[in-house]
Amino acid sequence: MRHTSILLFLVFLLAACEMTAQEEEERDSSFRLRVNLNCGLIVNNSFSNIKKKVPAIDEYTTETWKQDTAGGKYRAGFEVGSDFLFFPREHFKGVIGISFSQTSVAYYYQYVSEGPTSRPGYTTAKTTNNMHYALSFSSLNFRAGIRNQIVRQVYLTSSLALTKPVIVKQSTSGNTGTVYSNNSGGSDSISGIFNEETKKVQHPPQNLSFHFSVEYQFALGTSMARVYLSRYFGLIYLQPWWGLGFSYTVKK
Repeated sequence: MRHTSILLFLVFLLAACEMTAQEEEERDSSFRLRVNLNCGLIVNNSFSNIKKKVPAIDEYTTETWKQDTAGGKYRAGFEVGSDFLFFPREHFKGVIGISFSQTSVAYYYQYVSEGPTSRPGYTTAKTTNNMHYALSFSSLNFRAGIRNQIVRQVYLTSSLALTKPVIVKQSTSGNTGTVYSNNSGGSDSISGIFNEETKKVQHPPQNLSFHFSVEYQFALGTSMARVYLSRYFGLIYLQPWWGLGFSYTVKK
């Protein structure tokens, strides 16, 4: 009986040690960094990368931005990158991401200034500039946030994103005109056409935004994959970007 008790105790101890080791291994493996590769299509409103709030220049000047719908209300681009996931639980993970995106925008800009003039014989001058801008953006996007499980196989990633344009190309065309007038009803006008070749924009501004992504996760071979729908919400500049893409885990 005594030997039997000792034997049972040893079996129980070995089983407990095996379970503890297995749990420790699972816990350690859950802390390993997970790496996802992402690629997707971006559909953005052509009226993007415009300041959300534009301060007035002075009491004589107004600035107006309008959407260019001649080439379509929306533009297509792409985004490729990686997400790095950490924390032990599958239903809650920290996320750090980096991606490269290619987007384009187009809009009209009108500048109107009306006020006193120093031109002899005239008292008032009204200058109107009507410009058309078309820009392409090659940008790096940095994200940091959290990933929560909503329901089984469906996850929501919420993050703060910094978009840093690397190369911005801009083409500009339009017309300008100034009308001079006086109190006697006399007037004179000067007009011109503005057409500038495509050029690189120096020191393009960065943008902060909220980024949300809804993902459906599924097994693919020996790894995991996801299809996702994402959306950027610009905080400084308008950034109405929708993303639809595919993600694959290369390290888990």
